[in-house]
Amino acid sequence: MNKKLFYLLSLLCVLSLGQAWGMDATGKTKINNLPDDCLKEIMSYLEGNETLKHRRVCQTWNDSINEYLVESGRHPIELVFDASKITAGLLESLLSLLCPCFHVLSSGNASGLPKFGPGRIHVKIKNQKNLTNKELKTVLKLLGGCTSVLNFDGCTKITNLGLGHIAKHCPNLRSLNLARCKRITDDGLEHLARLMELEELIFEECDKITDLGLKHIAENCKKLKTLNLSICVKITDYGVYHIAENLKKLIALNLSGCDITNNGLERIAENCPSLKILSLGACDKITDEGFKHIANLKKLEELTLEGCDEITDLVLKHMAKYCPNLNVLNLGACNKITDEGLKHITKLKNLRSLDLFWCNKITDEGLEFIAKLTNLTSLNLYGCTITDRGLKHITKLKNLENWVLGSAQNNRSWAS
Repeated sequence: MNKKLFYLLSLLCVLSLGQAWGMDATGKTKINNLPDDCLKEIMSYLEGNETLKHRRVCQTWNDSINEYLVESGRHPIELVFDASKITAGLLESLLSLLCPCFHVLSSGNASGLPKFGPGRIHVKIKNQKNLTNKELKTVLKLLGGCTSVLNFDGCTKITNLGLGHIAKHCPNLRSLNLARCKRITDDGLEHLARLMELEELIFEECDKITDLGLKHIAENCKKLKTLNLSICVKITDYGVYHIAENLKKLIALNLSGCDITNNGLERIAENCPSLKILSLGACDKITDEGFKHIANLKKLEELTLEGCDEITDLVLKHMAKYCPNLNVLNLGACNKITDEGLKHITKLKNLRSLDLFWCNKITDEGLEFIAKLTNLTSLNLYGCTITDRGLKHITKLKNLENWVLGSAQNNRSWAS
């Protein structure tokens, strides 16, 4: 008999017959009286953080969920701290409340964690400006060995010392978000280079790191699949060379706002053939010349060129020829793109999202080509030179869900 069907039938027997373990002395059915195996099976249907909420029902449910989590290892626990002030003592209290299966733990005792298994805990402490290296160390000593995801986006007091704690206590870390942690420098990245299991690393707006720090990461964290260096303004072609030479498994790369040129783009295109997502927003030193090598990026699905105001229609011709899987394209503020360029992208049959805001050379004629992109679900034409005549073409896009229209001249805009 199917296992799930067996348990459902068992429950029906309890509720209808009430002769065995499902009924108390008053004749009322109690789920607490079900066998442990049956309770665990019920708990297996809970999704993600529902387990934390359902622990509060009663002690029996709490114990059953804890046992299930430990035995199955299926559900990672996500701990989200967003209080206005966090201290070491408060963290320990929160951990005790949210993770009762770790009740034996304290700052100096992590004996209960290994049985839970590595890589099962996600810690998110976002926009916490009061979190210091000391509090960070407390969290990591408690949970580090089991932690696979750390998100410290906007925790502005974290410094290189904090990165040393991360490297020491989180050997199984897979994902690390340090966006807007503006105090970290290349010395901190040298600590992180010890985390060789990393697959995702986010340094958005960490404007003190340079090519040297990136060299430490690229030469040691070779399992990286996602790397976000957006607005890391000191990253140049030299840092990109290290990425291209060492990170062959990259799937997503964000270099928006970095100081790179055609040479850097050429290296990426030649050495990272697995890329599916590439962001080059505001890389205004990149020209048509840099896209001659895009033929190697045949797996590309998402491309952001917002603010690359030196590129022309020739780039769209290359995309149409070599990037058949492209489904998201952002050309915002690329004001040398014209209607003629849109003629080329009609070959991108998989395109779902197209952003052309502030492309003021796009006119009604260009919308006639856009109307052939029948799979489009999102379209931004704010700042384009279009009239009611052009909008008639847009009505042909039956799958369109989100759209933005408007003009800077009359300061009006329309959105779906």
